[in-house]
Amino acid sequence: MVRGVSLRASVIGIASLVCGACVGPLSIEYADAVDAGPPDAGSVTVDDGGAPLPPSPIPSVDGGSIATPDAGTIPTIDAGTLAPLAPPEARYHTFDEVDAFVHELGRRHPDRVLVDRYGQSASGRPLNVLRISDHVGVDEGEPEVLINYAIHGDEIITVECALALLYELVERYDEDPRIRAVVDDHDLYVVPVVSPDGFAARSREVEGVDPNRQFPYPEAPSRASIGIIAAAVRFFEAHNFSGSLDYHAFGQLVLLPYGASFEQPPTYAELMGVARDLASVAGYEPTQISYLFGEPAIGGSVDYYLWRGGGTHLGIELATEKAPPTSQIATIRGHATEMGLRFIEAL
Repeated sequence: MVRGVSLRASVIGIASLVCGACVGPLSIEYADAVDAGPPDAGSVTVDDGGAPLPPSPIPSVDGGSIATPDAGTIPTIDAGTLAPLAPPEARYHTFDEVDAFVHELGRRHPDRVLVDRYGQSASGRPLNVLRISDHVGVDEGEPEVLINYAIHGDEIITVECALALLYELVERYDEDPRIRAVVDDHDLYVVPVVSPDGFAARSREVEGVDPNRQFPYPEAPSRASIGIIAAAVRFFEAHNFSGSLDYHAFGQLVLLPYGASFEQPPTYAELMGVARDLASVAGYEPTQISYLFGEPAIGGSVDYYLWRGGGTHLGIELATEKAPPTSQIATIRGHATEMGLRFIEAL
């Protein structure tokens, strides 16, 4: 979330504007939530003013009560025998619905999608990551790319954009040459909800702190004060990511390091080139994180990823509020998906 920032005007344009400078056409069609009838029981709805209604209670569970089955115990499905999976509805989904959606993708496409669990939240919710590639079980030496959503649990539009990108990468692989090239040429890792407990509670903070100020940094290299960030750090350190993209809300901005300093990293010009391309999708503005806040923001993810991994690491502040009206979800998803595809293509 952006604090103390004069926000730009409205969300830009309609979904068709996304493709004005695309490498290839991006055709995403989502049901209009206004005409789709009442949401499923347990879903989170938003009124026309944009204020989220209280989510349905999700019972808390102890740390050991959620278990992910071994891969061998999950039945795989021949996707060719099934009706196509419908795109995610243009509404706000619960954590359980997100969890079910990502596992359905894995069951339908076990050759290209691996749903893994890299840890659990303080309340026992799984920390899921989807690995997506043309031969998902094979290390082909392709660039590894990390894409994160909802490190702040109250920025719920980001999770809807995660569902949209996942659907494009997985379900449209066979019909869209651009999607096929993105998947074939990269090893993608998508974390749809970094902070599950914060997302369930619609809270920026989790365990009493802002999770995006808990990453290690050069003066505190062993720092990771809460479990979900410690798990994220272990996961990152186990890979060799060429780049990462963190989705936040709100502000219509593309964020560059550093956050902890007003200095610019040595690769700032290259980072700015990618940032400007992403920003052009929807009239966003690129800006350095520290200038956004007007003061250093120490312990953020983008700085940590650049420090520890090198490469290309950026953030995006979507939209003009954390939970825009449902009538805007399809357009914001289109923008976010196109920015994600362009980021991957840049690596």
